[in-house]
Amino acid sequence: MFIEPALDTGPILLQRKTEIGDTETAPKLMQRLSEIGAGLLSETLARLDDLTPRPQHDRDATFAPVLKKEDGLIDWSMNAAAIARRVRGFQPWPNAYTNLHSKRITIWRAEPIQMAPKYPPVGKVVHAWGDHLVVGCGGNTLFELIEVQPEGRKRMTARDLRNGMHLKTGDQFE
Repeated sequence: MFIEPALDTGPILLQRKTEIGDTETAPKLMQRLSEIGAGLLSETLARLDDLTPRPQHDRDATFAPVLKKEDGLIDWSMNAAAIARRVRGFQPWPNAYTNLHSKRITIWRAEPIQMAPKYPPVGKVVHAWGDHLVVGCGGNTLFELIEVQPEGRKRMTARDLRNGMHLKTGDQFE
């Protein structure tokens, strides 16, 4: 796009759409977009004399506020799919996190489970067995933790967290 005094308002020369994968994290998307952008820049320069700039329209713009650390705090009343998007999108900062027994737990990988057999208690561990650590969320959904990182520790599996913190069904995430 051309540069104008206001931020991101100049006419567009070329652009590309791309889907965001169901498990794609922000760092992986950024890497993929940088590769797409490099190719698009080369194509733009090669075709510069043939391209007609298109104006941008405010109605098509989406405001993206600056993230703050507290934005990463998980609200367990949200549905599991929305929480999973935050886990993927808030990497590498501010990271999605919760508190358990007064300790911060960063969530690196997790999967939503859409429908629960009954309304799960929001923020409560509803299944803690084997490799599974499942938490109740809003909208009658469940959220399975896969990879986490307790404050001051290395990343670990949910199973290791469960064993290390002696988690059981009924424990409450804050």
